[in-house]
Order: sequence, then C-alpha cells, then structure tokens
Amino acid sequence: SAHLPAYNQNKKCKVIAIFGRDIKKLKFFQKKYKIKKIYTNFNLMLKDDEIQLFSLVMPPFLHFKYAKKIIENKKSIFCEKPFTSNKLESNDLTILSKKKRNDNFVSYQMRYQPLRKKIKSIIKNKKLGKILNVHLSFDYSSRLYDDLNFNWWSSKKKGGGVLRALGSHQLDLLNWWFGKPKKVIALQSNFIKKRFNRKTKKKQKVDSDDIAQIILCFKDFNCTISLSSVAIGWKNSVMQIYGSKASLFLKGENKLFLIKKTKKEKQEKAKEIDVSIKENFFKFKWVGRSIWKAALLRQINNIIDHKLNNAKYLGASFEDANNVNKIISAAVSSIKKKKFITIR
Repeated sequence: SAHLPAYNQNKKCKVIAIFGRDIKKLKFFQKKYKIKKIYTNFNLMLKDDEIQLFSLVMPPFLHFKYAKKIIENKKSIFCEKPFTSNKLESNDLTILSKKKRNDNFVSYQMRYQPLRKKIKSIIKNKKLGKILNVHLSFDYSSRLYDDLNFNWWSSKKKGGGVLRALGSHQLDLLNWWFGKPKKVIALQSNFIKKRFNRKTKKKQKVDSDDIAQIILCFKDFNCTISLSSVAIGWKNSVMQIYGSKASLFLKGENKLFLIKKTKKEKQEKAKEIDVSIKENFFKFKWVGRSIWKAALLRQINNIIDHKLNNAKYLGASFEDANNVNKIISAAVSSIKKKKFITIR
C-alpha cells in the first residue's frame, strides 16, 4: 500500500497500529515502519483510544462491513476507492456518517494532482468559455495476460473491473470539474474469460470488465470516456476539453496545453500554450515518478492538517464517492436495458 509510506512521510502523525490476517506480513510492516501495535481482531482495534483515524485499505467488497463499524464507533475514516461494491452500500454509509457526524474521506486523490487542479481552476475562471464536449481515455495493459489469478478484481459483485477500479477516478474528476451529469449509457466487455483460482485450484469465470466505453450527458454538453486494462501499445492517458473560447489537452501524466480560439484562417495552426505544472513530490524516493502516489501524499497531508489544525478539507467525501457510485450503477443498468439511464 502507498498509505503507509505516505503517513510515514508526514511528521505530524504516526501510524500506531495495523490490522490484518497474515501475521507474517503484519510483522514485516511493523518492523519496516516501526509500528507500535498489530491487530488480528478488528473489534479490539476499534477500542484502541490512541487511534484517531482509520485508513481502510482492503478490497471494495469489504469496505461496507468495516467502514460501518468505524463510523458506529465515531472514528474518522479514510477509505480507499472504489468506495463500496454497489450504490446501496455507499448510500447507507453516507447517511450513517452524516448521522454520526464523523469525518470521512475517500481516496480519489487525483483532485490533488497539480495538473487536475489547474484544469479545475481554468474551468472555474471560464477561460474556456462554454464547454462544448469532453473526451477522456485511460488505457493500460496489466490485465492483458492470463497469468493473473482470480481475485476480487475479476468479480463484478466484489467491485472489480476497470470501470469501478480506475474509471471511478475519472468520474470523480468530472463531477468535481463540471457538477453532476444527468444521463449515462455504457458498454462493457472482458478479454480474459477465465482466471485460475488458487483456493479452488480451478479456473473460474471472470464477469468483471476489462474494457468500458461511456457517454455522460451533462446539462449543456456530453462527455465520452474510453477505458481499457488490456491495451497493447498504450502510451499515455488523454483528456480533451473543448470550449467556445479555448480548449485544454492533457497529454500523458505531466503535460497540459491550452489552445485559444483565433481568427478562422489561423485556427488550424494555433499555438499550443504549455500550462503544465512541475510535480515537486517526485523528490521522495517512495513516490518515484507516480502522480498517483504524489497526489495521495498531498491528500493525506491535507487530512492530517484538517484533523490537527481544522484546515479546510479539499478532497472527496463519502457523499462525493456515493455520487460516483450512482453514475456507475446507472451505467451498468444502461448496459442491461440498452438505453440512456437517468442518474439518481
């Protein structure tokens, strides 16, 4: 997990306990990060008064069970994405958290990534004019090979698949940038039909998606999203935001360009204006060149400042994550019904 080195990087907090089932792994992390306590009984961990914040890092189908216990014990919680494996669970947790008035945070950390924040600022300041259309493409190849064993990622019921695991990040960004979409229609498919299950020693059917295409309808424009976890030769993620005054192009992970509207005869050769921001968290060895780890570190730093100094929290909450699950639920419904579905 990237959570442990991120907390370890922040000198204002200390990881004092970890929970799990594998004693060998627990002792390894305890020694590596100098953690005071290890727990194999979660109920005992909940009674530990030293713990002020729980970081929930486990498969999404377990989030509801453990998050509910944390909320009921009035502890603060930072939950990994995807928030839960379905809309009903995320809605219940959102309502319960409001009732108990506990601090809640979800790791849609791309809100903290400098270029995504820059995009938010440009849109807010209306530098693009009226938004005309948006396209996002996020591809990689880690699910291309059949040597990956069957796990929660292979199961739709357990919250697996490219739409939930990685598409949810893009959906949260779109909600953050533009507000809630109105309707959605989607297509999903999987490439590897069966994967080896180490528990049963047999191949098991995969029902989660390797590929997804989505059309989101906002109030005044539409957005197309393409996701693939089996993309041979993929190069970089793509974001294109077209406006009436200018357009934005995110090329890969570290380059953002703006093209302004010009006179008609000059538009085809309009100059690309580099509005990129340098990522200064690459200096930390454990971050490497990962914008995901760098953004997570920023989010955790914000959470710690919020808890200690009442600083404004700038990231995603349970309510935000629940809104993402509403889109995913409607998208899945649209596949079955083969029509646009209103997001509720």
